Amino acid sequence: MAVGLVCRLFKSNASLQTMFHGFKHLHSDDELRSNEALEHHATLVMTTLDDAITHIDNFDYVSEVLRKTGASHVRFAGFTPENFWVSQTQHAREFLLILCFTSFLF
Repeated sequence: MAVGLVCRLFKSNASLQTMFHGFKHLHSDDELRSNEALEHHATLVMTTLDDAITHIDNFDYVSEVLRKTGASHVRFAGFTPENFWVSQTQHAREFLLILCFTSFLF
């Protein structure tokens, strides 16, 4: 699920994909979906979101998780804080729905 969401994010914001050395050269959905680096990154994104949502009632904890996530991205050339907000509309809703659905199942 997470890989599919990232693939859709790249289709709607192609410039984001160019920042990822492990899969910036891939073009087709099949190539992206079978790429281990993309799967790993998508899993990290979902894990971070799940962690933040799980602890949403602990402001200090969530703030620290998000601060660390942001700080870890400054080393990437071309990355700006605005890149985190590219997906704030439809993609963010999809991430949240999947997290809520999978949390309900387990």
